[in-house]
Parts: sequence; C-alpha cells; structure tokens
Amino acid sequence: MDIISLRFLILVIISLIAFYITPLRVRRYIIVIFNFAFLFLANDLYQVIGIVLCMVITYISAIIVEKKGSLPLKKTIVVLSVVIIAGMMVLLKDSKFFGLSIDWVAPLGISYYTLSCIGYILDVYWGVDKAEKNPLRFFMFAGYYPIMTSGPIISYKDRDNIFSFDKRFEYEKFCFGAQRVLWGLFKKMVIAARVATWVDAIYGDYHKYAGIYIWIAVILFVIQLYADFSGCIDIVLGISEMFGFKLPENFNLPFLAKNLSVFWRKWHITLGEWLRSYIFYPILKSRPFQKIGKTTKKRFGKRLGKKIPVWLSLVITWFLIGFWHGGAWNYIFGVGLFMAAIIILGEMLEPLWKYIIKVLHINTDTKAFKAFQIIRTWIFFTFGLSFFRSYNGLREGFDIWKEAFSTWNINVLWNGDLLELGLDLGNIIVMFFSILVLIIISIIRSRSDCSVRQLIASKNIVFRWACYLILLVVVIIYGQYAIEFDASAFIYGKF
Repeated sequence: MDIISLRFLILVIISLIAFYITPLRVRRYIIVIFNFAFLFLANDLYQVIGIVLCMVITYISAIIVEKKGSLPLKKTIVVLSVVIIAGMMVLLKDSKFFGLSIDWVAPLGISYYTLSCIGYILDVYWGVDKAEKNPLRFFMFAGYYPIMTSGPIISYKDRDNIFSFDKRFEYEKFCFGAQRVLWGLFKKMVIAARVATWVDAIYGDYHKYAGIYIWIAVILFVIQLYADFSGCIDIVLGISEMFGFKLPENFNLPFLAKNLSVFWRKWHITLGEWLRSYIFYPILKSRPFQKIGKTTKKRFGKRLGKKIPVWLSLVITWFLIGFWHGGAWNYIFGVGLFMAAIIILGEMLEPLWKYIIKVLHINTDTKAFKAFQIIRTWIFFTFGLSFFRSYNGLREGFDIWKEAFSTWNINVLWNGDLLELGLDLGNIIVMFFSILVLIIISIIRSRSDCSVRQLIASKNIVFRWACYLILLVVVIIYGQYAIEFDASAFIYGKF
C-alpha cells in the first residue's frame, strides 16, 4: 500500500476517527487494530507471516534475555535472534548480492522494522530497557503502521516520549500535523515526481544524453531523493502528530552542513543514530578492536594509533550503510565506502589543511569560506549519490561519469533540447519554481528559532489560510492528478 494512495488515506482517516472517539485507556489498542489492518492491506499472506514471525521472535527473545540466567545462554539467544531477524531481511531484500535468487517479495518497510527490533533486543540485553510483557503493547510500537512505509527508525526505549495516550484532542497539533502532511505531498507529488522525469530520461539513455545532460541529472537526483524521502517522512510525522505522537526527525537542513560527517548527522538521522549505537560503538569497544588500538598505539604513536581502530570501525559501519540501502556494489560504494573514504581522508589531512589556512591567512569565519565548505560537501555527496542512482550496477556509475566529460554541450540549456526529456515548458517552470520554494523555506528554517508552521501560525488568519489554500491547490493541480507520474513510488519505499 502506497503512502499517498487512496486506500492509505482512507485507513488514516478511519483510524483517526476511531482513535479520538474511544476512551483514552484503549487508544493504544486502536493503533494495534489498524497496524494489523495495514499489514494485511499492504502485504500478501507470506509477507504478513514474515513480519509477524519477526515480531514474535523479538518479543520472546527479549523476555527470555531479561530473565535471570547464565550469561552464555543469553548471549546465544541474542546472537541467534539477531542473526535470524537480520538474515530474513538480507535474504528477502539482498539475496542477489550472494548469488542467490529469492522469488519472494520483501515486506513493505522490512529494513525499518528489522532495525527497530534488533535495537530493542540489544537494549534489553544491555540493560538499557526492560522487556515488554504485553504483546499488544509491543506490537503497537514495533508495527506502528505509518513508519512501516519509510521510517523513521524508532527506539523502544523512547516509546514514552513518542507515544502519548493520556491526552485529549489538541486542535493545534492536529492542524500542524495536517499542514506537515500537505507539505510532504508538495515535495513528493509536485517536486520529486517532475524531477524524476528528467532524471529517468537521462540515466535511461546516458550515451545519448551525455555531457551537460548528465551534470543536470546528477544534480537533480539529489533534489529528487531529498524531496521524495523527506516528503515521505513529513507525511509520516504529520500523521503521527495528528494522533498526538512525536516521532523523531529524520532531516535537519543537511545541505547546510560544512563537511560529510555533519551532513550525515543531518540526513537520515535515525539510521545514523541506530548505526552509531548498535554497530559503530559496539565494534569500537569490542575486545578485538581494543587489542588493535593497543597495538597501533605502540607502532604508530598515541595520536595515530588511536585513530586507526576508529577508522576501521568507520569502514565497517559505512559498508553496512551502503549494503542496507541495497545489496549491490553501486550502493556499497556510492553511499558507503566512498563516504567513509572522504571522511577518513578529511581527518588524516586536517593538520595539513589547518597549516594551509594559517600560511595563507584564510579567514574561516567569513561567509565566503563557509559557502565554500557547504558547496564542497554538496559536491562530495552528489558524486556518491550518482552511484546510488546507477541502478544497473557500479560499472554504469563510472560509465556515466565518463560520458559526463565526453562532450561540452552547454548550449542545450537554451536551444530547446531539454524539452525532449518529457516535460513541456509549463511543467519545467513549475518544477524550478517549486524547487525555489523548497530552497526559500529551508533558508527561513535555518534563520529562525521556530518552525515555518509556527511562523505562519503567528500571522493573521487571512495570511495563514491563504498559505494553506495555495499549497493545497498547487498539490491538487500540479501533483500526480495533473500529469501521469508514478508519484506513489517513493524511492526509499523499496528499502
């Protein structure tokens, strides 16, 4: 079930009505009912069985691990449960990477609920959280249906901060949630859908559309992915806000980051936090890596020796980031190992960089220097993401860049050839004007202490409703209803 399909919209409306007309003490069970409804509407029987099996294994394992018993037995249970849950995800989603061919279609959102379940088991094992004894309460969290589409990844230990069932209907929160849903629909249906037309046309025949065409495609794909993914998250967070739930943010102005490390702490935030908590730091603190740290300190000195285990842990973590996005080398390289290489290289060259800045008397506090840092980060991310879009493999990614430098045909920007890519002049104007709106909103957010919704809410009623109605009209007229885009196919939905 697609998140902007009519069926999903009806499910949300019915669940909201049912949620608010029932007593406070039973509202969590209303969510459970609609979680099950979503499972059966969005998946076939085998997929439902797979999801339920994952939940049951997680629920039982956590209870057993929490009970008093021998540590080796607990470790065995944790390892087995994590291997089984992660193995199900890998086999169903990434089996081709291992030369296998699984005909089953992976359940919707398998990568998101899988990570949440693994994190929950580990939290219970480490004593960070207690096991949930009530299976319905556990499924209310683990199977919360809006996040089954594209995240965010939530942690069970934060359930009390996320899910609130003791509050009555709040008009302001409900309206803010609806506004965020509308903003997400604008990003996805108006921006991402149009940008996808050009991106798909150029990537689909990059030998024909070489040179400047490819530069356009790789730049626009960054915008497409951001509008697509953050738009989906806006819809999920908006729906949750209408229920009165506060889910964690997944984006925080990533394109204003001054280096890749900061960028990835602002992009897909919940995935980064999960990987740091359950992959990076556990690896770094493990006995083998502690031994590596001692050895490297003796051989290379304290400063460099301390960094080497960190870099090795980074490489492993970024490999898994790439693999999580898709079991193919274009993902592993583009949004995995390449990003790790740039981050590690930046740390290695930091003393040289500081020396150059000092010798050349570069003022790092100027707007020009900060703009340089932002553009540099954006270039690195764009290059890596171009391989993410090379769906036919890593070789295609390098072939595309070869074609990008094969000719200099900048005249296509004004000679009308861009009209052959599937959009007429009117839709091109809508596309670029919508992107401009997205940029302006981002700038306003970066310069304000409150959200844009709060800024609009502080204005008079005429201005407020003018903004809401204009956005609604734009979505209806220029969204998927006005042009035949596959607006329901979120890029991250397949993950």
